[in-house]
Amino acid sequence: MTSNTELSLLQESAINADQVIRNTRVLAATTPELQQQANRLVAQGYRNLANPPLDLNEVCKDLVLDGYNSEGRSATIITLTKNPCTGEESISGTVRVVFGAEQRNPGDPEPIDAMHLLSTLNWPHEEQGLSVAQIAELGRFAIPSEFRIDAMLKNGVDTAITRMLFDEAVRVARARGIEMLYAIMPGYVKRITQRADINSVEIGGVTLRDTPSANEIFNRYNVYWHRGGPKLYLFSDFPLRNGQIKGDDATSFLATHVETPGRQIKENTIPHVNLFPIAEAEARKVFMEALISLPKAESLAEWSSSDPEAIYNEAKVRGIVVDNLDVQLRDAVKTGVLSQEEAKTHYGTFVEYPWKVKGRFVRVLNHEQFYQLAFSRNRHVISEQGQERLKNARIGIIGLGVGSACGYLLVLSGAEHIKICEGGLQQVHRHNRAIGSDTSKVGMNQGKLWAELALKVNPYIEISGNTQNLGNGEDEASIEEFLSGLDMVIEAVDSLPAKLQVRLEARRKDLMAQNDRFIPLVTMPSDLGFAGLYQGEDSGSPVFQGRMPDDLIKLLQSGQQEFDLTTKTAIAASVIGVKNIPPSYLQALQEGNAAGTPFWPQPGVAAFLSASMLTAAVIRRLEGKAVKDEMMIDLDRLLTP
Repeated sequence: MTSNTELSLLQESAINADQVIRNTRVLAATTPELQQQANRLVAQGYRNLANPPLDLNEVCKDLVLDGYNSEGRSATIITLTKNPCTGEESISGTVRVVFGAEQRNPGDPEPIDAMHLLSTLNWPHEEQGLSVAQIAELGRFAIPSEFRIDAMLKNGVDTAITRMLFDEAVRVARARGIEMLYAIMPGYVKRITQRADINSVEIGGVTLRDTPSANEIFNRYNVYWHRGGPKLYLFSDFPLRNGQIKGDDATSFLATHVETPGRQIKENTIPHVNLFPIAEAEARKVFMEALISLPKAESLAEWSSSDPEAIYNEAKVRGIVVDNLDVQLRDAVKTGVLSQEEAKTHYGTFVEYPWKVKGRFVRVLNHEQFYQLAFSRNRHVISEQGQERLKNARIGIIGLGVGSACGYLLVLSGAEHIKICEGGLQQVHRHNRAIGSDTSKVGMNQGKLWAELALKVNPYIEISGNTQNLGNGEDEASIEEFLSGLDMVIEAVDSLPAKLQVRLEARRKDLMAQNDRFIPLVTMPSDLGFAGLYQGEDSGSPVFQGRMPDDLIKLLQSGQQEFDLTTKTAIAASVIGVKNIPPSYLQALQEGNAAGTPFWPQPGVAAFLSASMLTAAVIRRLEGKAVKDEMMIDLDRLLTP
C-alpha cells in the first residue's frame, strides 16, 4: 500500500475530492492479485473489530471462504488511486456485490449474506414478487486508513470514493438483472452513504442468534455487532423496473419501511392478493396474455414459447400457476352450488399471491360460488342467517399468538372481514400455541404471517389493521382507531395494560351497550380452557365484572408495561376468577415463579380449546342464541378416570 508521505501532493490544503477523482479509476477486481489485495484490505478492517483479536489469516479465512466468491456469486468492485509523485496505484476503496441465487445443494450459502445473519419483519423483494435471482447485497465496504486522514475526510474524499464504488456496483447489478439491492451497514457507513446522496431505508429485523454459524460470526466480530450496531437497508433509489417500485405507488411502499426522526415506523404492509376474474371461454389464453404484460409478472418471463397457451402450460409445470378448477367445479355440481350447465360456462378467478413464487397464481371459483362450496359443510349446523352474519361481521382480533387460533377458526367458519393488531414477532417459545408456526419464519411479524395463512384458506377475505402492538404510545396502534367500525372484538393480547385500555375505550364508545349487534366485546385469557364474554349487560358496570381490585387497576393505569410473574399471575387470576383456576394450574404457576420462568405456562391444547369455545360462542351469538358469560373446561378433571 502507498504510504501517507507518498501521497503528499494529495494532502493538506491542496487536496480535494476532484483531485482524487482525477487520479482514481474504478473497476472490478478480476485478477487474483487485485482480489487478494481487496480481501486483505477488508480483513485488516475486520481484524480491529474482533475481540479477542484474531490473526489476519484467520480473518481472511472467515471472509474469503464464505462461498459467495465461487460460481459467479459475487463481484468485488475497487477504486485504484494513482500517486502523482510515483505513478503507483493503490486500492482506495472496495465493496462486494453478492448476487442472489437459489440454494441447490446442502451447505450452499444463503441467497445473500443478510439472510444468513438477519430475519426481517418482511423482505421487500418477497412482497414485490421478486425471486432471489433478482436481488443482491452490497458488503465488505472498506476505505484504507491513508485515505481517511483528516485532510481527506475534511475535503470529502471518502464520500467521493463511496459514490464511485456505489455507481459501479449499481452498473454491475443492472447488468445481472438485479432489481433490489440490500446492505448491512453500521452507523458510520450509513452516514457516509447519506453524504454521498445514496438513499436507503431501514428494514426492521432481528439477528439470527439461534443459527450456530451466524452466532459464531456475532461472537468473533463482537465489536462490529455491539458497537457498530449494523442494520439492514434497502437502497431506495436503486432503479427497479422503469425506475419505479413494482405494485402500488412507490411512496406508499417506502412509507412502510422508512425511518422518521426520533423513531422507526414499525408497521408493515398487511399482505393482500390480486384477483383476476375470467369471463371468456378462452380463459387461459386471455389470462396468460394479461399475465405476461403485468409488471409483477416480469420476473416470470423467459418462457420457451411466445404462444399464450404454451406459456400457460409451462407455468403449470413450473408450479407458478395452479389450476384445479375442474375439481372445484365437480364438487360445486355435487353439492348443488352450480348446475351442470352453469359449470360449463364458469371460468373462475385467478388469485395472485404476490409474496409467493411457487403457486403464485391459483385458479378458484368466483367469490359467491367459492363461499358456498367452501362452507357447505356448515349447512344444517349453522343457520343460514348465522352464516350470513358471520360472513359480513367486522371482527377485530387483538393479539395473534393465541388469537391466531381463534382468528383461523373464524376464517375456516366463513368470516370474511377481519381486522388484526399484532406487532410481535414469531418466536420459538410461542410455537406451541400459534397457528402456522414455522421455524423458517422466526423473527417475522406474526400478524403478517397469519394474514398470509388466512388468505390461502379464503382469498376473498378482507384483512385490515396493522402490524403494531396496541396501546397509546407513539409507535403503537391507536386503540380508538382500531375499535372504530367493528362489530365485535376478540382480545387475546399479552399486554396487561392493553387489556384494561381496550375495555375502557370500548365503554367510552358505548360498544358494550350495543347488545343487539352481535358480541360487542369479547375477552379470551386462554391460559386455560377458559373464555369470557363481556356482553354489555350494563355498560356502567366495573371492568372485569368487578373482580379486579382497585390497586391492580391503578397499577395497570400507571404506565408500567412489564410486571414480574407473581404480579402477572395476580392480575390474570382477577380477570379469570380464582374459582375458575384449577389447583393443578395454580401449582404450575407457583413452580414457574420459584424457577424464575419469564412466561406463565400455556399449553397449546388449552389455547386451542379456548379458541374453539370462543369461536363457537361467536357463531352462536350471531345466530341469536344465548351464550354463557363465562365458559370453563378443566381437561385434567374431565380426563382423569
